[in-house]
Order: sequence, then C-alpha cells, then structure tokens
Amino acid sequence: MSPESIDVDLIDQVVGIAPGDPLDTIRRARPVARDQVQAAEQALFETDTNDIPRDQRWLVGAFVTALTVPGTPLDEHRRAGLDPDRAVLLEQLLSSAPDQGPRGSYREPGLATESQPVERWLVPDDVRAQLGEPLAAVVEHAHLLVIHPRDSRPAVLGRLVEAGWTRQQVVTWSQLVAFTSFQTRVVTGLTALKQNPGTEQAA
Repeated sequence: MSPESIDVDLIDQVVGIAPGDPLDTIRRARPVARDQVQAAEQALFETDTNDIPRDQRWLVGAFVTALTVPGTPLDEHRRAGLDPDRAVLLEQLLSSAPDQGPRGSYREPGLATESQPVERWLVPDDVRAQLGEPLAAVVEHAHLLVIHPRDSRPAVLGRLVEAGWTRQQVVTWSQLVAFTSFQTRVVTGLTALKQNPGTEQAA
C-alpha cells in the first residue's frame, strides 16, 4: 500500500494530525508500520468477536492507557468508549491500583541491587464481584505488566488460565496490553511534538 492510499488513522485523530502536516509527513514515511499499528487497533479493539467481548477489551485498554501515561488524548479516547457502568469501574480500579513504575525484582544477580520489590496488587473485592473472576484476573495481569514487568513469570500467565481463559485468549490479552502501552507512548511523543512546533525535524 502506498503512503498516499492510507486513510487517517486513530493516532492521527486523537493527536490532531491533519493530512499534509509535518507530523503526517513523518508518519507516512513509514507506511507499513503505520498500517500495522492501525490494523492492530482494529483487531484488538474494534472487531466483534465471540472470543473476548468488546466491552471487556475496551475496559482493559482504558486501564492500561491510564496507568501508562494518564491524561493523553488516547486516554480520553479510551474512556469515552466506555459505557457509564464500565467508566465507574475504571475509576474504582484506578483509585485502588498503585501507578508508580516500572518496579519489581530482577532475576539477574548483577541487577539485584536495583530491584524495587512490590506486592502484587489485587482488584478490590467489591469491584471483583462486578467484574467477575476472569476479567479481574486480566486486570491484575495488566497492572503487573505495566507497573512491575520485572515480576513477570510463567506462573503469572498460569493465573489467567486458572481464571478460565484459554491459551489463545491469554495471548490476545498479552498482545492488547503490550500494544496499548506502545500506542500510548507513541501518542504521548507525537502530542509533545505537535505542542512544540519545530521539533519535528529531530524526530
């Protein structure tokens, strides 16, 4: 696909990048990467599937976005896509979840002195009852990957299987968390460039 044939994507929309802008030129210089990011957005957040309900994907995506860099245009977009009940649940989760990271314990002996141990965060019982055990386990998994990824172990993925998710669903959830963290940082960087005209050339 040629750069000229690419439609405005979500990142362009939330950052406010118009066709012909300097940031548009920068993004269109890598059309394949740009297309892949938008394709991942569509697959993870917009495609209807019986595998994982769309409203659950949006809630976890909004949680990850707010934890990664709160207050970004993408954060606002994810929140706006939640129904009122999910929006309330999101606020309850964010008010409980520690948001200072990255932290955790290194497994490598040479890095042990740089470890910052952190207790595993658990979804509060009242919110857990509303989410259900499977989704609560995903939210806890997402928090670990964003805030203390150093503590990720094979056993962590095992918790999702124990909560009732299939292995393919576990892969999808892990992809969603990783993609959302990446996408949030891209939006943060582009927003900073847009707010400081003239710095695009250094991008």
